[in-house]
Amino acid sequence: MQGGTAQEDSVGSAPLARSSAHGVWSYEGAHNFSYALQFFRFNADGTYGSLTRARWQVEMDETADSYSASATIQVFNPAGTQVATACATETAIRFQ
Repeated sequence: MQGGTAQEDSVGSAPLARSSAHGVWSYEGAHNFSYALQFFRFNADGTYGSLTRARWQVEMDETADSYSASATIQVFNPAGTQVATACATETAIRFQ
């Protein structure tokens, strides 16, 4: 297992405040993976507002039925200057 591309779609009413996200994922060994996504945010008038990048570290359980993950998130203004950072966590359980 090597890795590949990633896609995440945003849903909502038009006009959308952000684009779909795209990026890459990698197998890190054992039950560990990482992925990075980026997407664009838009102002209320539809103009470009910022770029958001998220880098995730994922650990699956031994049965591959659930995982937990943590992320570092960076936000860049239209000039490319980093203006914010955040962290996030997520958990998931396989749908039966």
